[in-house]
Amino acid sequence: MKKTIDQYLKSPTNVGAEGKRASDQCLISLTNVGKEDERASDQCLISLTNIDKEDKKFKFLIPIFFTLAVILLFHYTQIFAVKFYPVCANLTVFLIFFTSLFAKETVIQKIAKAIEGELDDFTKNYTRKLTYVWCVFCFCNLIISIITVFLPEKIWAIYNGCISYIAIGTMFAVEYMIRTVMRQKK
Repeated sequence: MKKTIDQYLKSPTNVGAEGKRASDQCLISLTNVGKEDERASDQCLISLTNIDKEDKKFKFLIPIFFTLAVILLFHYTQIFAVKFYPVCANLTVFLIFFTSLFAKETVIQKIAKAIEGELDDFTKNYTRKLTYVWCVFCFCNLIISIITVFLPEKIWAIYNGCISYIAIGTMFAVEYMIRTVMRQKK
């Protein structure tokens, strides 16, 4: 009786080294399943459903390979849509800050409340004003990233890969210095 793929996925069998060898032939045996290849394909399905602990230690490499694939895709092709990634990211951050202005607590107030506990009136006012400042900053960053989409790739890469991050870091640093001074005056 032939087993279905679902039955193999539910089975807790561990194949070990023999299954690893069989998994090397998985694509071949799954595409060329005949009566004589059924055992090899069964072995293949079982070995694919049982990932050893050794395989999990390389799981952190997935985002690295994905990032490299995107970089290579952008570098070796002329896909225009890839240039819109920073636009989407900046739009998302802007919308998070902007929509929080219409809520009882802004995003920055929620973060401050999580760190410091209950907020006094001064801190609530400061964090609400700070949210306005971040909205303006994010909107400017969004507009510049939209403009760079239509500029040469080098300018796009310099702004979206370097200058925008320096600007964000500078914004954090300046805000931290202002907050430190404001707390001392308080």
